[in-house]
Amino acid sequence: MTYKTILSVFDHTVSKAGLQPAIELAKAGEIHLAILIIGIAPPSPLYVYGFPTDGITVIPEAWQEEITAGTMALSAKVREIEKIVQDADNCH
Repeated sequence: MTYKTILSVFDHTVSKAGLQPAIELAKAGEIHLAILIIGIAPPSPLYVYGFPTDGITVIPEAWQEEITAGTMALSAKVREIEKIVQDADNCH
């Protein structure tokens, strides 16, 4: 038995039309399609008060809120793509 997989890496802004070539190629060859969606996280702003070895590390709350919002947006995009792929699988 042979296994065939296509790994397609897309930016988090990919559209349905952008996914279509990978979906069609996988369907035509009866190949498993793995999709990786990437996004860019803002750099971690760490602040240390006092001596670096003994100081208190502080991560600003606004940064955590930005990370949480980005994670939620990326999760929504993943659900959108899962639906697109699932719909494509159901169209024979």
